[in-house]
Amino acid sequence: YRSAAATLPSIADWLAFRAVALTDDSVTRARTADGITSAIVRDRLPLAEAQARERAGDSVGAATRYAALGAWSDAYRLRLATDTAPTARSALRAELVSAVTDARGSARGRAAARVLAALRPLAAHEELLVGRTLADAGDDAGASAALSRALKAGEGTADDRFAYASALFGLRRYTDAAFQYNLVRAPHSLAANAAYARARALVRAGQAGEGRSALRDVLRRYS
Repeated sequence: YRSAAATLPSIADWLAFRAVALTDDSVTRARTADGITSAIVRDRLPLAEAQARERAGDSVGAATRYAALGAWSDAYRLRLATDTAPTARSALRAELVSAVTDARGSARGRAAARVLAALRPLAAHEELLVGRTLADAGDDAGASAALSRALKAGEGTADDRFAYASALFGLRRYTDAAFQYNLVRAPHSLAANAAYARARALVRAGQAGEGRSALRDVLRRYS
């Protein structure tokens, strides 16, 4: 990349950026970075530094820099691989639970939920946190697995049951989805949505007669 940069001036800074990301030696990295003049490329140098540290085996340094950039998936991935001592793993677990709780709906919360799921066995309330976050993210497989365990352990609300059923529907497990939708009885508005979703699931499962009957029931009960 450095050699190509000398002969391709129009993209030299971008080639130097790649060189930084692939250079193990910190002194050489710094020297290459100093030669970059484009403000756009210089703004991205922290990412190249994180990539270079990961490539060089400095997982802790790379994870710290990924976190500072908001690249939480990469940061937590490296933490999971390196924080293996009992005290470090316990601290990581607590941090992940906090992130899933406080940053639900954000990239950090989603990344934390996926890594926390890899630390099973989880407590029932942790499964619920993971399931809710993954359901919000549209991860039907992850959400259904976590919510199933949480609900079986007595955790969760009617909204969580509905989310579990919807995840099953997304996985084309229509018969299972219909069964779970049928367990949502309150509040009234959620029960109405669940009844309609159950009818759709029955039709998708090939049970057209039962689906039509369920749709007529929706009209009667939730007019």
